[in-house]
Amino acid sequence: MRIFRIVHTDEPGHFLPYQRWLERKGKATARWNERLADWLIHKTLILVTLPSLFLDAGATRLTRWPDEVAA
Repeated sequence: MRIFRIVHTDEPGHFLPYQRWLERKGKATARWNERLADWLIHKTLILVTLPSLFLDAGATRLTRWPDEVAA
């Protein structure tokens, strides 16, 4: 539970000052369609993509990292 309290305390410090700055300057903020796109992408990743990666019984294990230089 401690980590959740820390994140709850810290998180507003990451995005709220920038959000307030945008509002004060009259800059564009996310429109409803941008928020909808973000929501759909998030739900697709969480409910479809990630589970399919973990539940794919035919997937082979990596023997080395893809960016590892062959020696």
